[in-house]
Amino acid sequence: MSSSALPAFHSTTIKDALVRLFPFGTRTIEGQIHEFPLIPSDLFAGAAFLIEHGDLYRRIAPEGPQSKATGVRFSLTPEERRGCETIGEEWIKTFREENSELLNAQAIQAYWDVLIKHQGEPLRPGEKLSEASVEICHAAMALLVISDRACHEIGFRSREPDWFSLFTRGETLNHQSTIEDEINNDRWHVRNRAFNDTICIVADQQVARVLPKSRTPAVGCTMRTLTENLALLPPSGGVNMHWFHPVGDPKHDGNALNVLAIPYPYRIAASDFKPGNRNITEPDGSWNWFTLTQSWLPDNKKAVAQFVLELIREAEKDCGTVHGVVFPEYALNWETYTELVQHIRTDAPGVEFIVAGSSGDEEGAKGNFVLTTTFEEAKQERKALTYSRAKHHRWRLDKAQIREYGLASALDPHIFWWEDIAIEPRKVGLTAFRKRSIFSTLICEDLARSEPCHSAVRSVGPNLVFVLLMDGPQIASRWSARYATSLADDPGCAVLTLTCKGLIQRVNTMGRRPQNNAVALWKDDVNSVSSLDLPNGAAALLLTLSAESTQEATLDGRTTAAAAAWRYHSHVPIFPNEKAKQALSRSAP
Repeated sequence: MSSSALPAFHSTTIKDALVRLFPFGTRTIEGQIHEFPLIPSDLFAGAAFLIEHGDLYRRIAPEGPQSKATGVRFSLTPEERRGCETIGEEWIKTFREENSELLNAQAIQAYWDVLIKHQGEPLRPGEKLSEASVEICHAAMALLVISDRACHEIGFRSREPDWFSLFTRGETLNHQSTIEDEINNDRWHVRNRAFNDTICIVADQQVARVLPKSRTPAVGCTMRTLTENLALLPPSGGVNMHWFHPVGDPKHDGNALNVLAIPYPYRIAASDFKPGNRNITEPDGSWNWFTLTQSWLPDNKKAVAQFVLELIREAEKDCGTVHGVVFPEYALNWETYTELVQHIRTDAPGVEFIVAGSSGDEEGAKGNFVLTTTFEEAKQERKALTYSRAKHHRWRLDKAQIREYGLASALDPHIFWWEDIAIEPRKVGLTAFRKRSIFSTLICEDLARSEPCHSAVRSVGPNLVFVLLMDGPQIASRWSARYATSLADDPGCAVLTLTCKGLIQRVNTMGRRPQNNAVALWKDDVNSVSSLDLPNGAAALLLTLSAESTQEATLDGRTTAAAAAWRYHSHVPIFPNEKAKQALSRSAP
């Protein structure tokens, strides 16, 4: 084939990238990209998109001489960085003072003009940077620093108004909720809906998304190590990230956070694992489905709520106030959970959140869900806001696990058994709490499987991650510790895993491993793995956590504001009182 017959490949240009990202223009005029976007997150999307897809971030480093060994290293000078940060800080004031005139708009436009001047240049330059590519990198980096700084504290509790609060669920709580928002037609229990999974206004979320972030990794050369306040995420569809902005006055992160971890159920029968109806005599008969029947749940839907309230009262004799309640994977169903929310809302005013694994959600769907409820004061009433999302991956039981958990009487150990759940659209909830922290939740396999959510979770950097398990003892040699350590290293999450006592009891009964009652595991960014044992007869562990300020640095050498790094301090077992035992009767510990 002659060279003239070869197809001509078009190299994506800066203009192509910007038009794709801003299909209706940077200021809602289709095709017009000559002016910079007026919302900081949109400007960030433009700058960060060019840096990432132009493969420019690997060339960025703190200021220093160029090295022949490492190739071109690019950075803003200290004076330029401080100047850009000042522009970003002035932009914050513009929104807080409701000033329609943006100070330093000309300086921002000057950097944007550099991109427009070189819009015909390839998005991804060669290894040897041209003068135009260096100018593009310089301008994009300056715009990223400006917009990143302009979004300081966006998404967290703040007494100061900002543009982001206008687009959050927290604001709507101060108005009348709709019937569609209410759960079971209860005015006090509201769906915690996310309007969108990006904080951009004009940048197309089918191309890129932007969310606030909390931790900047201390290791690696990636886009997430380059930014302080904002995260660039892939397009919508793979995993939707829902950020929930709280209402009310902030509590300080350094204050104690007392979490009641309840490893329920305390007993699981092999017969709770029910084989499916698939014909395993067919040629592909090497696997089948299984479901869980949750025989541990009492018929009285209020029993678990009454049990938990008694545990809270016992715990508060030690700590004063319980702030969070956490259950493992599959612990509850929807009906039991709503009763728990109602009782805690009215009778445990200090509780800030509940996290629980459930076999159902508020829509009546059946499967494997994590339910997260936060409590907020709105219009002189304590309201419960609940968010649900489904597990991302099915559990597969193999011969080794069936033997370890003693399930051969229910499930044939010679074939694979897959959890019979639908794989719903992937979602991850990010709940802002205290002054500058967010927590998120993962369900069992979601921790072990990097796709599709780990990259997005690492980009946002939740301070605290609750991992709900149906697993054996939580010790340093097991898989959960290995994957928790990965999140603790990058981006610096503190991770708490929690499993049920029932499955641990089955492992211990088999006698194939040394006896161990570690129902929970803690790992943070500086300390080694801590396994947390539940003594015989205890019903819960009361953990005391707090956040310490840690200063972080971005890839280009900016020192970030103090981030909240959560630390485990201690735990004590909580034993059920007589009322608690009576509430659960046959399923009590």
